[in-house]
Amino acid sequence: MNTLDTKNPEQIESLLDEQIFTKIEFQERINDTICRVLFYFFAGFFLLVLSLVPYYSLPYYMDQRIIRLILYVSFYVCWCIASFFIAESLIRLVRLKAFSIFYQSKFIIFLFKKQHFRMRVIFTFIIFSTLNFLFHRFLGLTSIEEKYSKFNHLLTKITVMAGLTFLCLFISGTIVDYLDFYSYQMNYRNRVKHNREVLKHIQKINRALPREITNLGKYAAQLFDTIMHMSRSYNFDSGAENNTYSEVGKGEEEANAENASVKSTSPKAGKPEKEAEAEEENTESEEKVKKPGNEKIERREAKKKKNNRNYLVREDFDRLFSEPEIFSLFDFDRNNLVTRHEFIKRYIALFEERERLKRALEQNSNNMVKINILISSLFVPFIVFILLVFTGHLPSFQNSFTMAGLVIFPFTFAFKSLVEEIFTSVIFVFFIKPFDYGDIFFVEGKRYEVLNIGILYTDFLLDDKFITLKNSFFNASQIFNLRKSDFISTIYTFKFDYKSFKENERKFTEKLDDYFNDTPSNSYKLGNYSVDRNVITITLEVKNVIPYQEIDTLEERNDEFVLFVNNLIEEINITQM
Repeated sequence: MNTLDTKNPEQIESLLDEQIFTKIEFQERINDTICRVLFYFFAGFFLLVLSLVPYYSLPYYMDQRIIRLILYVSFYVCWCIASFFIAESLIRLVRLKAFSIFYQSKFIIFLFKKQHFRMRVIFTFIIFSTLNFLFHRFLGLTSIEEKYSKFNHLLTKITVMAGLTFLCLFISGTIVDYLDFYSYQMNYRNRVKHNREVLKHIQKINRALPREITNLGKYAAQLFDTIMHMSRSYNFDSGAENNTYSEVGKGEEEANAENASVKSTSPKAGKPEKEAEAEEENTESEEKVKKPGNEKIERREAKKKKNNRNYLVREDFDRLFSEPEIFSLFDFDRNNLVTRHEFIKRYIALFEERERLKRALEQNSNNMVKINILISSLFVPFIVFILLVFTGHLPSFQNSFTMAGLVIFPFTFAFKSLVEEIFTSVIFVFFIKPFDYGDIFFVEGKRYEVLNIGILYTDFLLDDKFITLKNSFFNASQIFNLRKSDFISTIYTFKFDYKSFKENERKFTEKLDDYFNDTPSNSYKLGNYSVDRNVITITLEVKNVIPYQEIDTLEERNDEFVLFVNNLIEEINITQM
C-alpha cells in the first residue's frame, strides 16, 4: 500500500521540509547561564518583596470588603509569579550543573529538555506551598491569619495535592521518556540521519529544475532529461573541436606529401645503409604526426558517443553536482550507469521512504502517549488516597495504604494476564521492533505490509487483504524484514538432461557470469546438484540488493532473469526436463 500520493503537491512539499523530524527528536536549544539563573532568582525575590505591600495594607481596609479582596488576590498573584521565577532559576541551575556532570549521558540531556515544563510546574507548587506555610506561620499578621485561616489551610492542601499530582505525572513521564529515547536511539536515529543526508542530495539535484513539484513521476522524468541535456551541452562545449581537427588535417596532408616525396626519391632495391636509416626516421616522424591526429579523432568519436547515449554516468553527476554520493544513490544496480527508468523509480522511492519514516515516527509518538496514560493511571489510586488523607476522610497514611492494599490486591489477579500481555507487547514492538510502519516482511512465505502499529494490535496487508493481528502473534515466528536486510534471495530449481547439461555447463556458467557482471549489486550461486538416472536437478540462488523495499523492482528483475535463463537454455541447446 503506497502512502505517498505522487500527485499531491502539499504532501510532496512537506517531505522537502528539513525540520520534519525535529519535533520528534526534540532538539530544543536551551542556553543556561549563571546570569540567567540570577536574573530569574532576583526577579522572583523582588516580586516576593512587592507582594508584602498589599498584604500589610490589609489591616487598614478591614471594613472595605472589595478592596480587601483585591489586596488579598494581588498578594497571592505576586506570590505565584514569584514562585514561578524562583522555580525557573532553580531548574536552570540544576540543569546547568546536570549538563556539566552528565555531559556524556544523552538521556539526561534529553530528559531535562523535554520535561522542562513539568519540572517548572512541580517546583512552582513546591516553592509556593513552602513559602506560603512559612510566611503565614512566622511572618503573618494575627488579625489577618485568624480571618483567613481556613482559606490558607485549604490553599495549602490544594497546592500540596497539585504538587504531588504533577510529581506522579513527572515520574510516569520520565519512564515513558526513557522508553521513547532508547526506542528512538535503537530504531530511528540512523534512519533519520541517513534520510537527512538524502534530502540534501535531493535538494541539490532539484536546483537543476527549479519549479513546483505537482507530479512526482513527471518531475523526475523532466529532471532526468534536464540533467541529460546539461551533460550533453557540457560535452559539446568542452573543446573547440573544429579548429583542432582542421589543424590536425593540415598536419596529416603535409606529412603525407613529405612521405610521398621521400618514397619517390628512394630506390626500390639495394638501398644503402644511410638511406635506409633516413627512411626509418621519416617513417617515425610520420607516425608521430599521425598519432596526435588519431587521438583527436578517437576523442571526437567518444564525445559523439557520449552525446548519443540515453543514460547518465558518474562523470555527469560529479561534474554537475560535485558529490559522488548522489550517483551512488541512483545507481542501485552498481553498473556505473543510470537509465531514465532507474532514475524515476529511485527518485520516487526516496520520497516514499521519507514518508514512511515520518509516519513511523508519528505512530511511535502516539503510542508513547498511550503508554504514558497507562503508566499514569497506575498512580491514580495513590493520588486519591493522599487526597483522602489531606481532606480528613482517612485518619492516617497507614489506614490509606491498608485500604489501598485491600482494593488493589484483588485487581492484580483480575488484570494479571492483560498486564502481562501489554508488557510483552510493548517490549516486542518498541524495543525488539522486528517491523515498523510501511515495512514489508515475510513470515513462512507470506508477505505482510505494516499499516498501523498499536500497543496490542497491528494492522497489516496480507495478499492485498486488510487484517488485524495481535502483536504477540509473531513472537515465535522467523521474520524476514526487507528493509532491514542487505539483500533478498530468490531460489530457482531446474531439471535438465544430464548429458546435454554436462556438455554445455561451461557455456551456461559463462553466460550467467556475463549477465551478473552487468549488475554488480546482484550475485548468484549455482549448486545442490542431484542426479537421478538421466536427469540432473540444480538450484540457482540469486541475491538482489534492494535498499528501499522496492518490491516492484525485485519482481521486474525476477521476470527479466527468468526470460534470460529460458533464452539461454534454448540458445546453448540444453534439454530441459
